[in-house]
Amino acid sequence: MSDGKPGLEKPEATYLVDAYTINYPRTGICFDLDRFVESGKDGLSAELCVRSSDPLCGGVLERQRLNLLAGQSKNGLGKKLSERLPDVDWGAAIIDVCELALRKWRDGDPIIDLQDVGARTTPKFLVPGYLELGAPNVFYADGGSAKSFIALALALSVSTGKPVIGHRPTQTGPCLYLDWEADQYEHVERLFAIKLGMEYHERLPYPIYYRREIASLGETVQSLRRKIASLGLKLIIIDSMGHARGGEVKDDQKTRDLFAAARSLNVTTLIIDHVSKAGA
Repeated sequence: MSDGKPGLEKPEATYLVDAYTINYPRTGICFDLDRFVESGKDGLSAELCVRSSDPLCGGVLERQRLNLLAGQSKNGLGKKLSERLPDVDWGAAIIDVCELALRKWRDGDPIIDLQDVGARTTPKFLVPGYLELGAPNVFYADGGSAKSFIALALALSVSTGKPVIGHRPTQTGPCLYLDWEADQYEHVERLFAIKLGMEYHERLPYPIYYRREIASLGETVQSLRRKIASLGLKLIIIDSMGHARGGEVKDDQKTRDLFAAARSLNVTTLIIDHVSKAGA
């Protein structure tokens, strides 16, 4: 290898919809790429985090946005990493990482023959008629039309297994309410009112978690994936689309990023959206 540095082993790659992890397990080096942006002028870029498990120089080595096609950008990254951990052929590693990421981004998922696809092994809906299982769902209506109440009622149904709004869920488990608009006290009051109306006075069998949000969903999606795994979440409510998306309403890329992030969670999501003043 160049500069007499030892070569890295063959990398292992893990791909989600909008986040790639390329790992060198023996060397203890990991490249995380997410928040991809493609433009006709600059090509494909991604936010990159390089981590190392080296006992003397471990943790995050560098975090930056990297143009995967720009030699100058890659050379600059290699120089920074060499200053932190000099005994690695960073040039070769960066070439490998960029090539794997570009190939996956352009190729997408493998092409399949629909004739070879077996019957569905899971239910189509989490709550029939309301929530498609494992997919993003949207409630879109005027402000003040009880969208948040209905969303909480669906979460209560998934928690208890009861047909709170007329349909019994096909699965039960914990739920998470991500909120950009109100606070926990308002939702506690709403949840209490729904439980009172259905004459349910026991503690819920599965929690309905709550988290107040500031950053867009795309900014927090990686940590959210870990929460889904650790908490065993069955439903995530996103209130509301405008804040979770970030940016201007007319920014189509932000909307695409939001749905890509929601889809990458691999769990049922319910996105609450309001009719705009112009739409009204």
